[in-house]
Amino acid sequence: MKDINFFEPYISWRKPKINPYLSLNLLLGLILIILIIHIGFNRKILKEIYADIYDMESKIKINNVFERIELIEKKEEELTLSKDRLNQLMDFQNIIDNNYSMDIDIISSIVSKMPNGIFLKSIEFYQGEIYLQGISQEQISIVEFIGKLEDMEEIGMAFLSNIIHEEMEYKFNITISPKEVFVGEED
Repeated sequence: MKDINFFEPYISWRKPKINPYLSLNLLLGLILIILIIHIGFNRKILKEIYADIYDMESKIKINNVFERIELIEKKEEELTLSKDRLNQLMDFQNIIDNNYSMDIDIISSIVSKMPNGIFLKSIEFYQGEIYLQGISQEQISIVEFIGKLEDMEEIGMAFLSNIIHEEMEYKFNITISPKEVFVGEED
């Protein structure tokens, strides 16, 4: 006979039966929930990154605009400097043209006053003065030439700065100061 023990069901533990399909479904559901939460967090992080990228791009565009503005301002400054230089060159060209015509008149006057036997080797204009280098057969021709130069209206003073006798001829240098440039004591 069997003993009746009322406590036996309470003392022994029965292992519950686990349904494998149920456990697999619960595990897949848990993985799916974790995946959805992970996707949500990643989406939030990506939104923040895109917002930062947009801010950076707008700052870069603003910086590029400022760099272009600075470049344009530099080009405008260079343009104004170039215009000023061009105006100065044009003024200088006008002065040269006016002086050139005056120089041609003075040269033709000087050549017309040369006596026979005098040959000019060079005529130079420097700082408002005229420098003549020439050759003559006789000294008296040089003195006569200087006298004729001083009689001209355009010339204030003619000065014989150098005379050298070489091989049957005289080499001379004359410095001429025109009246408008001549600064000296008036008698």
